Amino acid sequence: MKKLLLVLMFVFTTTLSFASIGIKGGYSKGAGDSSDYSGIALGVDYMLNLGPIYIGPEIMYTNWSFERTIFATTWEYSTNDIQLNANALFKTPLGIYIGAGLGLNFLQSTIKAGSSENKGDRKAYVGFQGILGFELGLPGLPIKPFIEGRYQIITSDNDSTANYIYIMGGINIDF
Repeated sequence: MKKLLLVLMFVFTTTLSFASIGIKGGYSKGAGDSSDYSGIALGVDYMLNLGPIYIGPEIMYTNWSFERTIFATTWEYSTNDIQLNANALFKTPLGIYIGAGLGLNFLQSTIKAGSSENKGDRKAYVGFQGILGFELGLPGLPIKPFIEGRYQIITSDNDSTANYIYIMGGINIDF
């Protein structure tokens, strides 16, 4: 009986956490006017557990690119984005979560044509994102693998927006 109580206490206390650190990576594809772009995304986050609500900062890096051949010259377009996001998530007991975030996107674009390269200045834009995911809780372990989808809208100088879809996966480590 004592062993059973000890095991139950260990499982229960390790599944309750005050915060978690997440490590993630995935694929991003442009949507709408940005549909030519695709690339990789990497990130880390810290989420504070407030019951079913989790809030916290996130840092992500994304690099999107595409190529075009015009008059026998190959043009390579790429944009890298350093994102500083603040996200809020609602997690259900079944591991499904939904949330939203607001962030600053520091974008820098590069255009290469033949041997010439033009790198633009890094500019800051406001971004919004919706998040839907699933986290798998492993009994007795503080490590939780997850998969999530995101839809991101980034504003720009001329009142237009860039839209991106993300498919991300990673692990959250509770403590």
